[in-house]
Amino acid sequence: MTPIDDDNLTTLNDDIISEDAMRAIMMEAGPSGEFIGMMTASGTTEYIENDQVWLNDLIAVDKQLKACFVETRYLDVSMLAQPVAYNSDSYSLRGDPLLDTLIEAFVVLETIFNLTSIGQIYRPSPYAESFLRAFSGCVFLHTCVETDTPFMSWTDAESTVSDLNSRLLSWRAYMSTPNFKYQCSKGYRNSRENRNSMKNWVSALFQSHAYLQVIRVDVGYRKDIATSVPYALANDHRAKLCKAFHYHPIFENMIGYSWKLEWGQSRGFHYHLLFFFDASKVQKDVIRAQWVGELWSQKITNGSGTYYNCNIDAEKNYFYNALGKMSYYDADKRAGLKYLIHYLTKVDEYASLVVPGKTFFHSRTPPLPDGVRRGRPRKYDEVFLM
Repeated sequence: MTPIDDDNLTTLNDDIISEDAMRAIMMEAGPSGEFIGMMTASGTTEYIENDQVWLNDLIAVDKQLKACFVETRYLDVSMLAQPVAYNSDSYSLRGDPLLDTLIEAFVVLETIFNLTSIGQIYRPSPYAESFLRAFSGCVFLHTCVETDTPFMSWTDAESTVSDLNSRLLSWRAYMSTPNFKYQCSKGYRNSRENRNSMKNWVSALFQSHAYLQVIRVDVGYRKDIATSVPYALANDHRAKLCKAFHYHPIFENMIGYSWKLEWGQSRGFHYHLLFFFDASKVQKDVIRAQWVGELWSQKITNGSGTYYNCNIDAEKNYFYNALGKMSYYDADKRAGLKYLIHYLTKVDEYASLVVPGKTFFHSRTPPLPDGVRRGRPRKYDEVFLM
């Protein structure tokens, strides 16, 4: 197979990025500032607001609320109310981890979803949504949005702690209801539906083709900007890549594709891409995977992207390998493909907090052939995914 002459796309070479180097780039990204510089197609730098700082706060609060739910302890005014000065009649509430959690959660959630426009691009989790509803009328927490240590009398301190405990009790009671559990299980139901859909899709591909060339490429962003790239930009890059499927020579003889969007605290937004080609017309899967990665890193993202070629040494790197040329009767690779499908359709609850659209997609399922299959009869029974 001759290399495709498309500017910077190259044949496979010895200095391709190693797996260790890719992990260092995609998994060890540090925190970024409030703005990041992205290179545009014209070669200029455009500065984009880093909204993932708020996403980090939102996820941290969500974890705190989950821990708060399983607690059985409530607030004690005698332990919390402390005079602001010697012999003072004014008190402040402080020095308790549970109270700190309630204050921090309310300040972050109230700021994101009610006091700014930031919440327009985020969706509260069932924990965050129910917490805001339960504590929305708490005067003390609203005061904490404006000041760190509101002062009050002893009587007001007792009333405040009583109000917090009452709301905490109601919130915990609601989270034990079937309605709340139903809201939390939506992601898992979607995951099962995606998994079953993808299994049927892959089986249909094998019904139409006896041999498939399976290619996987993981794409993301450079270490210095990975945790700052907003969803809108990542989604735009993904859409641009998908458009290339219809005209770019790399994707000739491709019969199906799938992508999964994930978000990681150190990696930011990244995509797992899975491609199926007609193996009778496409060989050298490792080189083709590299071309796809270079198209993403150099053309689609204008040098801001990175990629990992999963097909390199796939037999050695994956216990359940499903990459490269695969026959319809290869039970081992089909088992590996089943494992890969489970991985691509697993729940990513934090991506759902910020992604208004899909986080998983596969191309159209081909129609099954009618009547007698054309060509040479298949020698083996087909290995279907179960």
